[in-house]
Amino acid sequence: MEESQAQSSKKRKKNFMWTAKADKFLISFLADCAKNGEKHGKSFPKAVYAKAAEAVTDYCKTLCTMDNVDSRMKTVKKKYSRIACLRSKSGWGWDDDQKIIKVGKEVAMEFIEANSYAKDLINVPLEQYEELKLVCVEDQATGSFGKSISDVQSENVDDVTSGKESSKRSKRGKRSRPWEDVLSKVDGLTEQVGRLTEALVDDSFVEKLYSEVTSMEGFEEKFLENAFDYLMAHPIEAKKFMVRRLAMRREWLQAFADGAYV
Repeated sequence: MEESQAQSSKKRKKNFMWTAKADKFLISFLADCAKNGEKHGKSFPKAVYAKAAEAVTDYCKTLCTMDNVDSRMKTVKKKYSRIACLRSKSGWGWDDDQKIIKVGKEVAMEFIEANSYAKDLINVPLEQYEELKLVCVEDQATGSFGKSISDVQSENVDDVTSGKESSKRSKRGKRSRPWEDVLSKVDGLTEQVGRLTEALVDDSFVEKLYSEVTSMEGFEEKFLENAFDYLMAHPIEAKKFMVRRLAMRREWLQAFADGAYV
């Protein structure tokens, strides 16, 4: 009986067909879940996949299981990784309004000839790009990667406001030495510029890091996801990883697998 049920389950999983319509629905559904705070870092709990499977089943009128969703998400993440990789190519443009990777016609034809998957990714609007980003990229990074530009700008306004108030108070009290005032202002400006710079490179760096890590061959997908999570939590290691040659990246990943970075 149990064997029969297992075979039936495998058959249902195999028979579900992912259409463009079903893909679009799944991505929109999971993007909404991410917006609602149901995403942990860059991964969804199994409960969300189960809920997504039920929603897809209702939408398509065909049984979709949690395993179907889990399997499909590997394809979705691979697609986003390819988009991120193409966006980072030197000399290639990006139209943020229309979400298009812009490439010269001859360059595009040559690249597509060697990489057929790029046909639907180059010089065409990338449908659901923002939703794909919500689904595939870690939404709340830690450390220096975690602040948005708006956060930094808000902090800078607060700093300026508090600085003016402090200045008014100091005029009424004991005056500090001029060189101490200058050094204090320089230190504060340096810190603010540094924080703003980190915010400006945040999204592009995270996308490129994710693309480079998950595209490494010879390692299981789950392991690469864990390696990416570790690098996100350790910005210095992440930057070092990005400047290494391919062979050195493999050595780092092997060392990570051996527990060298626990």
